[in-house]
Amino acid sequence: MGGSPRILATFVQSSLEEMVKLDVELGNRVRAGLKPDVLEAIETASPISWLPVEVDVELTECFFRVAGAERARRAFREAMAKAIERPLLRTLVDGALGIFGRNPAKIMRWVPKAWSLIYRDCGQMRCAHAGEGSVSLELVLLPPSIVHSRCYLTGTAATLSAFFDWLGFEGQVRIEGPCATTRTASFHLSW
Repeated sequence: MGGSPRILATFVQSSLEEMVKLDVELGNRVRAGLKPDVLEAIETASPISWLPVEVDVELTECFFRVAGAERARRAFREAMAKAIERPLLRTLVDGALGIFGRNPAKIMRWVPKAWSLIYRDCGQMRCAHAGEGSVSLELVLLPPSIVHSRCYLTGTAATLSAFFDWLGFEGQVRIEGPCATTRTASFHLSW
């Protein structure tokens, strides 16, 4: 990794915005539960700038604390479904659909490109296995803030599950790992 782990500010900002839209009271409780410097970093960042990934980890952990695990998973899935419709991912998503159609195995092999659009110096996502009815995505060289946050990995799994909704498939995502020693985590998607 060449620099400090970062995430595109607009992605964090839209996550918080979607949380508020999904449930205003809950979104406001999350905002109130954030450390003041974290909330300020999110609110004052230019949408095209990069925030330390720890800001997003803190947002995710706060949301899980306030909302509870089940509601947080649903919210992350719903927020990603909306993010797919935004310009940042829409062009990539439309291109993938044009090339692969609605084939989950082929689309999931493409998902690492979305990771590289959103994150900098946060490791890499790669397709470790793609078969009939399942795919394994592996995150390697993760920063400690991500690999040590079960909430963040659970949120990532919920985010990945939004692709099933988008493709019109029933499916599930299971987290394998994480391993702090090797700084890896895997997600097994099946449908």
